[in-house]
Amino acid sequence: MPLLRGSVLPSLVKLGLTQNQALAYQALCQHGPQSANQLAKQLDILPNACYRLAKDLERSNLITISNSHPQVFTAINPSIALTSFIQKHQTDLDKLQTLAVNELAFKPPTSETQVDFLEHKNLFFNTYVKLANKAQEEILIISIGESVTDDILIANRDAIERGVSIKMIAHKYDHENQQLLKNHLKMGLLVRHFPDWGFHLVVVDQKHTLLSVNNPKQTDERIGFHISSLGFTKAMRDYFYSVWEKAQPIN
Repeated sequence: MPLLRGSVLPSLVKLGLTQNQALAYQALCQHGPQSANQLAKQLDILPNACYRLAKDLERSNLITISNSHPQVFTAINPSIALTSFIQKHQTDLDKLQTLAVNELAFKPPTSETQVDFLEHKNLFFNTYVKLANKAQEEILIISIGESVTDDILIANRDAIERGVSIKMIAHKYDHENQQLLKNHLKMGLLVRHFPDWGFHLVVVDQKHTLLSVNNPKQTDERIGFHISSLGFTKAMRDYFYSVWEKAQPIN
């Protein structure tokens, strides 16, 4: 007589067995060793499905399968089999817990500071392009207000299209660079003027700072630094905005 689905022991399902696996193991425990055909009749399923169930139960160390023909399925004593089954699942759960904790664990930002020396103007510009291409939030610039390379213009355009805010403070604003700064405005940069001289500052995403000083008589002569430091970059960002508040908008 087939076992009724409702007769499956809830405790077996709660341990992690499917309903069919629980019914099969329960039948073998209660009625002794059986062939696939015998077990199939009890479970009211096809014999082929019984073989698949038996393989699953064997992998879980709940039953044994004989080498005879036809094969005979025998339940391992529940006091032994279920204890082993629970221990294996607990081991698997412990591994998953460790994996989940490691993946979700808070990793505080590194406090290490890295400083790279940028020995000439082109290297400074190239480093800017690399940082601008990776920027996600904002780029803050204090500059003389000079012409820049096409690579920088393209990097700025692409950053703005990604939603990055670019603010620029130009030290110089006169007939020589007026059109240049207005072109920056047309591209989408926010530009202001504050009279000063002799240095360039770039802050990217509150993570990176580019800083250079130049020869006032020959502005192409400059040395620069790429500084990766959260503390220093925060200070430079605060400095930028203190100047931004005093600078005059360019329209």
